[in-house]
Formats: sequence, structure tokens, C-alpha cells
Amino acid sequence: STILFTLNCFSQDLMQIAMKDKPFIVLDDVLIISEDMIYHISANELEFSLDPAIISEFKSELSKQKNSVWNQSDFKDRIVIKENEKIDKNKLNSFSKNLNATQKLNLEIAVKNYNLEVQEWRKIPVKISKPIYSSSRNFALVGFIFGNDGGQISVYNFENGKWSLLGNLTKWAY
Repeated sequence: STILFTLNCFSQDLMQIAMKDKPFIVLDDVLIISEDMIYHISANELEFSLDPAIISEFKSELSKQKNSVWNQSDFKDRIVIKENEKIDKNKLNSFSKNLNATQKLNLEIAVKNYNLEVQEWRKIPVKISKPIYSSSRNFALVGFIFGNDGGQISVYNFENGKWSLLGNLTKWAY
């Protein structure tokens, strides 16, 4: 019970760091990072230092991912929706109380266009993977797809009791 609580806090801290500066609307379907998203990655191509053995560990962990969903309780500062679900004004209003004026306006415009199904390149909703950890649990991968605009797979490092972004393993645009 204590171990489960500790692992849960460990993952929550990682996800808080991973979601920094990410869109406020999250798709409930968990992103499954496929092998073809990272098979071509090698350590010497990265803009940051990462042991090639860690990349190999990540690749071997991909097959262990399971289809699952995010719940609203997983993100205290995000709105979680189902695929093609309209975003309810009441939910938006209660959530946007915590935002500054610019964030609130940008979110309202994005949600209005999303609800009207305006065909544009948009960054919402963001689809997020569950963390994939190295065997030491000092490194983690988290993948993101930003609406219909592109995505990235980021690497995080746990050092001195906290998670930080190392860099992106890969990025793409549509």
C-alpha cells in the first residue's frame, strides 16, 4: 500500500512537469507510443546526452503499454474529454477561474473553434501517453499528440528528488 502510494506520487510529479506549458484540454484515450515512432532514434542524434542503453530500455518497454484512459482526477489543472466530445461551457468556466486573462481568452477561442469543428491546425485536445520508465526509474518517456498539429516524445530525468525535462527524443508536424 505504501509502495503503491509512493509510485503514484512519483508518477504524478512527473506528469505535472510533463504537462507544464501543454494545452489545457486532454483527450481521455491514452497515447500508445508505437515502435515506429522511436525505432530510428539513436543517442548520437540527440541534442542532449542519453546513454544508448536507456534508449534500448525504452524501446523494449513499448510492448508493455496497455490501452487505457485518463480520468479527470489524473489532471487537477486540465479538462479531460472523450474523442469528439463538445467542451461544456460550465466545465470551461469553472476551470478557467485559475487562468490569467490572456490564457482565458486563448482557451475560450480554442474551445469555441473546437466545438464548432472549425477545420484548422489546432493543438487541442492533447493526447498523452502514460510514462514509460527506464529500469532504474531515473528516466521516463512521455509522448504527446497536439490535436491535429503534430507531436513529440519527451525524455525526463529524475535527479535530486525531482523530475526535469532532458529534451525531445523526436518531434513531428502534420
